[in-house]
Amino acid sequence: MKDNLIIITRIKKTILKLEKIIENFSRTENVLKDNIKITMYEFLKNAYKANISKDSTRLNYQKEMIVNIKMLDFYINCSYNKKMISPKQYNLMGQNFLEIFSMIQAWVKSEKTK
Repeated sequence: MKDNLIIITRIKKTILKLEKIIENFSRTENVLKDNIKITMYEFLKNAYKANISKDSTRLNYQKEMIVNIKMLDFYINCSYNKKMISPKQYNLMGQNFLEIFSMIQAWVKSEKTK
């Protein structure tokens, strides 16, 4: 199934990169790893829901997407501070999150002008 919405494609690519990064987390950080996994799949789910919803429910799902990306950013920051990921991985994920966040903001803005 091919997705026509660029943001969903971008989220999927980011999830795949993030999965590779977190698979090397130590066993002591299972809670952090699980929270990242749960949040990233919830993020994708909210993107699908926002895509098919109309009016105010779409805005609610878009807001949930913003919350999800902010939480993912926090989790990755914690991972970096605990030296679970490298500076290169941290920067890569930060760039991906920033691009997706910008897309979400543009999407919300375009909805408000309709």
